[in-house]
Amino acid sequence: MARRKKDELPPNVRKRGKGYTYRYDVPITNPDGSKGRSQKDTIQYPTPEEAYKAGILIEC
Repeated sequence: MARRKKDELPPNVRKRGKGYTYRYDVPITNPDGSKGRSQKDTIQYPTPEEAYKAGILIEC
């Protein structure tokens, strides 16, 4: 049986429940001085395009 192709979404946009969120990275510095990163999600938007536009504004 062939696998079903995943819906095409813009980069970094995820389907969460009934809405869409944009996932972005936040650079952090740990207490010992090493670099790290944390991932955050935007609030939910009704369409993937709205989530993508909101994420681009955050990353700029």
